Amino acid sequence: MPQVKKGAGLKRDCLGVKRWMSENGITNKQVARDVGVNPNSVSATIRGVGNNRKTLGRLLELGCPADILSLPLPKGHNKVIWGQKKGAGQGRDYYGLKRWMGENGVTNIQIAKDVGCNRASVTPVLRGYSNDRKILRRFLELGCPADILSPPADMMAADA
Repeated sequence: MPQVKKGAGLKRDCLGVKRWMSENGITNKQVARDVGVNPNSVSATIRGVGNNRKTLGRLLELGCPADILSLPLPKGHNKVIWGQKKGAGQGRDYYGLKRWMGENGVTNIQIAKDVGCNRASVTPVLRGYSNDRKILRRFLELGCPADILSPPADMMAADA
């Protein structure tokens, strides 16, 4: 029985993703090893019959264009509220940040080392659930656009 594309994977450009991976010397095996999943899971995600978030996140980190990935909604959000947070970081664009990080070779580990925190502290900032000022300031120092980082207004005023 053939597998059927589902959810966000319905519009995933699998040939575009495979072409991009080939042009950049990236293999399913490499992505699987990076995120700790089976290469078959990576293949299913690329084909659109799966939506493994670790795989999609890693492809973004490596620089794969988000428009060909057809990304699913963040967990806990319905289709009406795209990435909306309650409180801190409400306007933060997680996938935009991950795309910027991939394009600029910036990793969670690098940010954590630079500011002297645990790498697990970086993800809540990226997702907009935290406004750790050291982490936000480091992103700005590295040239991250404020429109996708969406730092607090008082932080931007202090930097002006």
